[in-house]
Amino acid sequence: MSVATDMTDSMDVLADPDMWETAAATAGGYVASSIAQNMIDGRTGFDVPNEAYGLAVAGVGYGYSPMYRREIATGGLIYTVDALAQRFDVKQSVTNLGGN
Repeated sequence: MSVATDMTDSMDVLADPDMWETAAATAGGYVASSIAQNMIDGRTGFDVPNEAYGLAVAGVGYGYSPMYRREIATGGLIYTVDALAQRFDVKQSVTNLGGN
């Protein structure tokens, strides 16, 4: 396969509206986790780990979403992985790899 054909195939994927819907649904699961954390943390007296919000959105999204259940669950799980990376300073270590 030539480079021109590979580039054309790549552009076709970027122009595909279904791909963008999938990406938006996945981002929605991530954002819903963040919104849930911001809404619940300030209103409860419990110290709920940040990871729990991503897991909750993943479970609820997968169980009750009529469309895009896997994508919403994936977004919630990405939020969970991000929260774990912050908790164990993995995210900060990766950020510091580039130096100052």
